[in-house]
Amino acid sequence: MRIRDITMDGFTVKIAPFSFDAAEEYLKTNRELKAKNPPPTEADWTERVLQTVCASLNKAAGNTNGNAPWDVKRVRAELDMVFVFYLHDEILRMSGIKLAQPGEALATST
Repeated sequence: MRIRDITMDGFTVKIAPFSFDAAEEYLKTNRELKAKNPPPTEADWTERVLQTVCASLNKAAGNTNGNAPWDVKRVRAELDMVFVFYLHDEILRMSGIKLAQPGEALATST
């Protein structure tokens, strides 16, 4: 499994990408959420971001990180908003879901 260290302002965590199956499920759920009537709220999307970050942190740490697994409550308490959204972007990029930066490989689903 690939694991990447992500550092911001001297604080480092490890993240892991989605598996192929998990990436396809993520994309499927996004399509379903976008088609909902009424549409998802900003709070719904934020919860999705937080759940994605938790899953990646836990996967990279073998389901533990320090004394306790990451959950939404811990992420909200220990990480700031800028870092959470940065981690989310990196997780999507690493999983091939978000466009890669120049020089990075991009995986696509068929």
